[in-house]
Amino acid sequence: MLIERLGVQGANSNLPQRLWNDYANAVLTIEFKVRDGAEAVLLSLKEAGYKIGLICNTYHTPGSVIRKILQNSGLSRYFDVLMFSDEYGVPKPKPEIFIEALSRIGVEPSEAVHVGDRSDLDMEGGKKFWTESYLPENNR
Repeated sequence: MLIERLGVQGANSNLPQRLWNDYANAVLTIEFKVRDGAEAVLLSLKEAGYKIGLICNTYHTPGSVIRKILQNSGLSRYFDVLMFSDEYGVPKPKPEIFIEALSRIGVEPSEAVHVGDRSDLDMEGGKKFWTESYLPENNR
């Protein structure tokens, strides 16, 4: 353990968790600015009756902190489902996280649109989900 390697003797048993929490929550000290137009798009979709979900791979920032960021920015009210890889235990592009998000939001894949920012995780994940779930094996 790092604390032992640093020579900290008799360290509090919850010190590693406290250090992780401080590290993970440090991002909350930053004032985030929502991109121009983002809230208007989410509002338009909600007013049109669409359900909105977020699937997010977490790395250094856990889902619990991302939830706080969304709450602090006022964006959390637009989402019907929030899925974070650290909480669910499966990251994108694995199809399981897509299947679970659709199940929680209550829509069929044919009724859903997935928008992402990384082709390797978002586009490939959606494609993998679709092919593994809906295409006959001889067409994959």
